[in-house]
Amino acid sequence: MPHPSIDEYLDGMRESGIHREDIFLTSKLWPAHYGYEKTKAAFHNSLQKMQTDYLDLYLLHWPYCPLAEKDPKHTLHESWRALEDLYDEGKIKAIGVSNFLIPHLEDLLEECRIRPMVNQVEHHPYNNEKDLFQFCKDNNIQYEGYCPLAKGRILNEPIVVEIAQQHNKTPAQVLIRWSLQDGIVTIPKSTKESRVLENCQVFDFNLDSVAMAILDNLHCGLKMIPQVSSSRSYLCRHIGEEDIGNTRTDFRQCHCVIK
Repeated sequence: MPHPSIDEYLDGMRESGIHREDIFLTSKLWPAHYGYEKTKAAFHNSLQKMQTDYLDLYLLHWPYCPLAEKDPKHTLHESWRALEDLYDEGKIKAIGVSNFLIPHLEDLLEECRIRPMVNQVEHHPYNNEKDLFQFCKDNNIQYEGYCPLAKGRILNEPIVVEIAQQHNKTPAQVLIRWSLQDGIVTIPKSTKESRVLENCQVFDFNLDSVAMAILDNLHCGLKMIPQVSSSRSYLCRHIGEEDIGNTRTDFRQCHCVIK
């Protein structure tokens, strides 16, 4: 589902009657809050707003730090140190990153005390970064894919439709199953209850090696979320512009070094 507001989350939990320990709650740290003290302050503010005393997973949202006063990489790594300390304190059950590429992970692995447990990235057959996936696998970092349906753009792909018909499933279910069979945690979203339920019905069939290979070969590097895809830099004003809207200026004022 889309990112809910805090009030929606709290209302939903109360109405469901589900206990907090039965909910896996993930949150992300926006780069405007990078830096050791700012990270801890933002984290505790999130706990207070969500009326909980711990998070199951906390992620650094982007590997870019446009508001850093000095070295942006150092500022980001200070945020990671804060996450390590919060993990030691039992405030976070697992810590990770989002949208990190191999160079960013290599830098972090050289300096971290606790390795990132998750890397959440855009993942679907049109954007199937095998090298990044293998790097995470080799370093025991769980690969977690968002946007698994490519914002619906892949649902009418003829071969996806054909595979779905062969299994008496929907194209969405086939795409989710493709990720799961590769060992990837996948997080589809929908605003409709029927679609949410449909997305869960993916454990009663398997894709054979031929179908998996066909879907693998759809890779063309097409991303739905704007981001710098091949730079080691930690500065970029263009990151996430689609998500932040016109009211956010922190990324657009970062004196981007990416052309």
